[in-house]
Amino acid sequence: SPPAPPETSEKARRHATPDEEPVLGWRPALGQVVPNTKWVLEEKLGEGGFGEVWLGRHQVMKERRVFKFCFRADRVRSLKREMTLFRLIKERVGDHPNIVALREVYFDQPPFYVEMDYVAGKDLRTWCEAQGGVERVPLEAKLEIVAQVADALQAAHDAGVIHRDVKPGNILVSNPKSEIRNPKLEAKLTDFGIGQVVSEEYLAGMTRAGFTQTMMAPSSSPTGTQLYLAPELLAGKPASTRSDIYSLGVVLYQLISGNLSRPLATDWADEVDDPLLREDLKHCFTGKVEDRFPGAAQLAKNLRALPERRAALARQIAERAALERAAYRRGILRTAAFALVVILVVSLLAAPAIHQ
Repeated sequence: SPPAPPETSEKARRHATPDEEPVLGWRPALGQVVPNTKWVLEEKLGEGGFGEVWLGRHQVMKERRVFKFCFRADRVRSLKREMTLFRLIKERVGDHPNIVALREVYFDQPPFYVEMDYVAGKDLRTWCEAQGGVERVPLEAKLEIVAQVADALQAAHDAGVIHRDVKPGNILVSNPKSEIRNPKLEAKLTDFGIGQVVSEEYLAGMTRAGFTQTMMAPSSSPTGTQLYLAPELLAGKPASTRSDIYSLGVVLYQLISGNLSRPLATDWADEVDDPLLREDLKHCFTGKVEDRFPGAAQLAKNLRALPERRAALARQIAERAALERAAYRRGILRTAAFALVVILVVSLLAAPAIHQ
């Protein structure tokens, strides 16, 4: 019989197949030095279809950085896209405190990777679990996290970049559990790997690392995490900045409801007691794209102003109640006056009859 390649096993693993791109042989490991650098890998943070994410420490400076490695040549495109979009954001709005910064890129030869700032925190889901669960996190902290992510989205949108994958896994939160009410709580948005630009004009004058229309062309199928996809994306329509606002609205709803796995359903309003937050979420979720918040900054502003808005609403309710009571009293007085007139008229008419 014709020879056949051996099957993958625990002792023998194939590194290439006839139908796939070659799998790059280098792999990161604990204590391993990143080739041609002074960075030593000390902790694996995660993995995905592109490769793996590791935390590294510099041998001399002792600083920490995050390395996102890519092992397959056909997946390097995602890292290049992320690098191009980050450069676009940096050139137009500078370093933003709520966006994880890219520091170095290496695409010349394997291993391909991007080097990012290290955030001394965890993704939103893991961070909430460290606090004892989503329901244990104060509402003020939840709103501030979403507001900071909205600030990051506004900066990206101002630069012409759509994130397209806003979800808890791409939101990093840093704040010790003992300081959960510390106003210095910090949230950062990361992973622009499937992002795109609003229009071709935003890429004018930039080296796109081999990209042309792929940075802005709408995909024929929805890309991203389905739980957070806006309805227009599920219908195959192009993404927009308001698609990101929808996704962030889902994150906000999950935080308020106390479950980061809860899908958005038609009865979502039953989980939100505050009428002002229901109104904010409505402006995130509406199916008519033009009726959503015009910008993420408006959502951030509303969330941070919630105490003032509550006080204003309470004053409005009190004033309306006072007007209703005054109107009620006026109604009683009018009714009493009318009754008195009727009694007087009846008395005047009845007097002659009684006399006769």
